Amino acid sequence: AEVSATATYGDELTASDVIDVTVNNASVTLVKVASLSATSAQVSRNGNWQATVTVEVDPAVPVPGVEVSGSWTGGYTGAESCTTTSGGTCSLTSGTINKKQASVTFGVTDLAGDGYAYDPSGVDSVTASKP
Repeated sequence: AEVSATATYGDELTASDVIDVTVNNASVTLVKVASLSATSAQVSRNGNWQATVTVEVDPAVPVPGVEVSGSWTGGYTGAESCTTTSGGTCSLTSGTINKKQASVTFGVTDLAGDGYAYDPSGVDSVTASKP
């Protein structure tokens, strides 16, 4: 497309120019979390434990290269991210959780990648219970 502009200063000074503009209408695919699963395991003799969450973006058409971001709440807090593999999944493991904590929750806050945009209508959180 061409864009033209004319500038006028006073009654006698005028300048005009035309430039070409190219608009790239790249398509964006919406991605959402299809499933979240959680497991837990004791990691010390005193009863402390960790939780692992597996995120699946789309089981019908695996979506590799999507960065999954989220945060832990409850017995452990912190932000985490992982990138989906060719199978469309990735896993995150919490830090050590005190044996007195009964559960932790992981909530997805964003999915991002080249050509992808986050659709928050999918599954957004999962809770792991103490083993």
